Amino acid sequence: MITIFLLLILFYILLSLFAFYKANKCLRLSYIDFFSPFILVLSWVIIVSLGIGHQSLSHIIELPIVLVFSLSLLYTRVFLVDKINLNYKKNAYLSFMFSLFFLVLLRLFMPFLAE
Repeated sequence: MITIFLLLILFYILLSLFAFYKANKCLRLSYIDFFSPFILVLSWVIIVSLGIGHQSLSHIIELPIVLVFSLSLLYTRVFLVDKINLNYKKNAYLSFMFSLFFLVLLRLFMPFLAE
């Protein structure tokens, strides 16, 4: 299980390197950009351990869905939103909050998956 989490985070980091490079080049990189995959995985583990949503091992599919959503928000923020709204820290925290909100919604409304 830990190996799956580490692999998902590694894939997230590899796929987000270009956005990190572009944001760092424009001095728009925030700490939440680095720590968001770790916090999202930890939040998912906490939500599952609290018993929210269906309890099944097959619901680990929610984690890659949330990480892909967070990755798409990162790219959208770096290439579109930061050019419109210059407050990059606020944009980074808002995109992270949307990812957390999506995580909770996905956990609550994901249909039961058989193992």
